[in-house]
Amino acid sequence: MSKTVRIAPRYEDEYLETDERSMEELVEEVKKLHEKQNAQDLFNQKIRDQQWKTLVELQSIRVEVRDGKKKYNPRICGLSSFPAKTPSERVEIEIEQPSLFLKKFEMSHTFRNVSRIPDGQCIYSAREEHFGVLWGLEIRRILNTVVIHVCCHQNFKSKSQQILVDSEIKFTSHADDDNNVLRSSYIFGKRKRIAEHMGGWNGPFPIEWEYLQERYLYNDSLTIKCELSIMKMVGMYKKNLRCFDKTKKEFSDVVIGIDEHNFYVSKLFLASQSSNFKTEFLERHRNSSEFEISGMDPNDFQKLLEVLYGEPAIDDFNVEGILVIANTYNFNMAVRKCEEFLVENSRKSLKTRFALAMKYELRSLKIECFSEMTSAEAIRSVLTDDVYDMDPVLVSKLLLRSLSLH
Repeated sequence: MSKTVRIAPRYEDEYLETDERSMEELVEEVKKLHEKQNAQDLFNQKIRDQQWKTLVELQSIRVEVRDGKKKYNPRICGLSSFPAKTPSERVEIEIEQPSLFLKKFEMSHTFRNVSRIPDGQCIYSAREEHFGVLWGLEIRRILNTVVIHVCCHQNFKSKSQQILVDSEIKFTSHADDDNNVLRSSYIFGKRKRIAEHMGGWNGPFPIEWEYLQERYLYNDSLTIKCELSIMKMVGMYKKNLRCFDKTKKEFSDVVIGIDEHNFYVSKLFLASQSSNFKTEFLERHRNSSEFEISGMDPNDFQKLLEVLYGEPAIDDFNVEGILVIANTYNFNMAVRKCEEFLVENSRKSLKTRFALAMKYELRSLKIECFSEMTSAEAIRSVLTDDVYDMDPVLVSKLLLRSLSLH
């Protein structure tokens, strides 16, 4: 099942002017926003339920296509062929289309006074932490061109450590332009930490200054949005605390394959931990003993299993990787363990922890983060570059918190 991103309602021209409204009016405005948010939450839940049913139907079609029972029509199914890894029947648990990945995030930044950037000089966005790694954006003026970089601020300790990513960079355009998306794949490692755009740009390459100025600059500012999908992290996880390989075959009754890694586990145990796995294991495919999951990092699944089996596997590097799987597949106990770690033991910044609390709807972590917002500076630290892109209910809560400090 694919991770459904929380869709926050946006209400144009609704903002709070504290210098003109009384405190009672402000509270009433917040109540109205909460009511709208609750209605939106109910609608979002219906969407999530429908998406799960749709994915189950698509998976059934996929199996029929693989077995030759149904003619494959990519225009209808939107799925690539399924390569059998073993001669035996292997059922695939579909997250989303195989070209997509669970570990993905978006960065956005507005670079100002772009025309004043000296030749050869770089301007950086603020660093953001996602999946245990710091990321950022950079632009550089070189003569009459502008170069865009995606930056991975990771201290790679050896050449064996690598991060494989797919990136999609989009420029906010004031012209009617559909060719403003740049896509590339890159491997970050010890030798290189900055990925320049490499292909997929439909305009000039590199980007000519006049072209950029005509189409994408507004008030001498350039807004860039970058969506990154982490395909794989190699050599960056701590040593495994528990083994789930073939040596555990005699104690297991199901094999889960993820990116050429096989995990030998118990059907009943995983079904007791996840409603999604219960549906797959005990209802839809009771007689199947081999399953495959695409779009997931096997290292994160290893750590998730360790958490489920009682190992102290959660740390600041892997907590979000575990959390995104646990949240997607409804491993509620694992979600709770991740939240407890973030509240009690994490050294992540307030901004990062608050972002995780909002993204994965972690109530206790939200409360903890609000309790740490004891100054205007702390509140400003959790705001994004563009406040208008934030959930209006969240902005109102932050505003009320700010007012309570005075």
